[in-house]
Amino acid sequence: MRLMNMRLHTTISLITLLLFFAGCDGPTGSVSIQVIDVFGHPLSGARLTVKRHSRETDHGGWAMLDRAPVGRYTIEVMHPGYLPSYRTLEIKTNETVTSRVMMQPYEQREFRPDKKNLITGKGIEIEIPAHAFETSKKELTIRFASVDVSGPALEAMPGEFAGRELTGRSSQIESFGVWNIAVFEKEKDGSNEKELQPVKSVTVRVPLHGKPQGKSVPLWSFDTKTGLWIEQGAVVIGSRSGKDWGRADLKHFSWWNIDQPIRNKVAIWVQSFEDEKGTKLFTPSMSGRGKDYNGISYPYDLYSKPAVAVPGSCIDVKPGAAIDLNAFFADSDGYYAYSAEMATPTGGSSCQLNPEAGVVIPVLKLKRYPSVCVRGRVKIKDARSSRFEIYLGAHEMFRRHGKTDRDGSFCINHVPTGMKSRLMFSETESSWNFLSRLFSPFAPLEAQLHSEGRPYAYFTIEPDDTVAFTCERSYQRCYDVGLLEGSFGQPAIWRKEIEVMPGDTRR
Repeated sequence: MRLMNMRLHTTISLITLLLFFAGCDGPTGSVSIQVIDVFGHPLSGARLTVKRHSRETDHGGWAMLDRAPVGRYTIEVMHPGYLPSYRTLEIKTNETVTSRVMMQPYEQREFRPDKKNLITGKGIEIEIPAHAFETSKKELTIRFASVDVSGPALEAMPGEFAGRELTGRSSQIESFGVWNIAVFEKEKDGSNEKELQPVKSVTVRVPLHGKPQGKSVPLWSFDTKTGLWIEQGAVVIGSRSGKDWGRADLKHFSWWNIDQPIRNKVAIWVQSFEDEKGTKLFTPSMSGRGKDYNGISYPYDLYSKPAVAVPGSCIDVKPGAAIDLNAFFADSDGYYAYSAEMATPTGGSSCQLNPEAGVVIPVLKLKRYPSVCVRGRVKIKDARSSRFEIYLGAHEMFRRHGKTDRDGSFCINHVPTGMKSRLMFSETESSWNFLSRLFSPFAPLEAQLHSEGRPYAYFTIEPDDTVAFTCERSYQRCYDVGLLEGSFGQPAIWRKEIEVMPGDTRR
């Protein structure tokens, strides 16, 4: 894998979402993709690349495309300060594909290539021998991150948990550790960076999330061309302070993964999707996330074509396990969602050969959440400016992003009604440095509530009748929360409860 030029900017630019096709004469479909960070916050201005075309995400992290040519594409998503991510989508004729991409922020260090280096970060140790790179530079830059696959960041793992073993066999994989490393040298004028690959093996150690079988577990690297994880050898498992660690000797830098193939599978086949009124929904984003194992199942068959025609969506999951079955769909009027925990039966079925022998769901009903706009004004007495970043939403799938004007006023479109939401503020990048941005506004809300002095504030909001006011370029009615005052210096900050009744979202 080759990392694109990524330079650390002090301004927030959001994840790359590049999906734009123009002048297509053949059959087409539509694509709707949201890009988020590992804490569920939307990334605006992200760039996504596929076949030399690109498009950026809006303030809500969304990029929508009509008339995309039918076919299967691996999309590259890039953003300064984040590791590149990849998602494979299959676009079908006259249908809308909805998907989401999560990005992982990286750590950065400078090191001397003429000396032996031990670089440590969160959940990773990198041992670089002296003269491991062919360079005349006295100092190199390394960017790296280890993904906590036991938590929500599992979704930041690129690809679709599909791999190809050394034998050539296709398999679905369960992860125990994922990381990415890239090393750069600056050009003579300092304006550009050149990515380097090692000429000597580099040793990496990461703690394992979960308990693999045996003392040697397959090691995989990600192939950006096929969207598959390719088995490259094995990781030696050892113990440190009562916890299992994996050691890998790498001959090149890329996304790397410690995985075991899931040999036995069970199919979950949803034959059709509808809203609560019985209206058919085409191609919602569906997934099954393991609750007692580190894996996510997607309906896109990346490594082999189904032997049988399967209408709707079908995913293969680990048998005898607990999963969260999720489905999501968005249009200009609102959101549709389904989420439920389920226990999977024993194996013996697959989407490729016999989906009818698995769990068959004839119709999956998605609840509709009409969207409105929300406006108001923020005044924080001890803030260093009157401009704030705003995150509003109940769930990462529905979280919206915006900014206040100079007087602290804001207006956010497409806020879902019918569910509890939280409105969180943080001071803009111009008011504080990159590290405070990295560790404060993007930290989990639960952690922020116990961090005195952090630049945030929140309140919950439920759907309500809207007033005859619209945000610029919006057809929606708005709910006005009024003036919100508070102080960043208080441990509990402030909160406001708003009771809402569903109302007409159009003019």
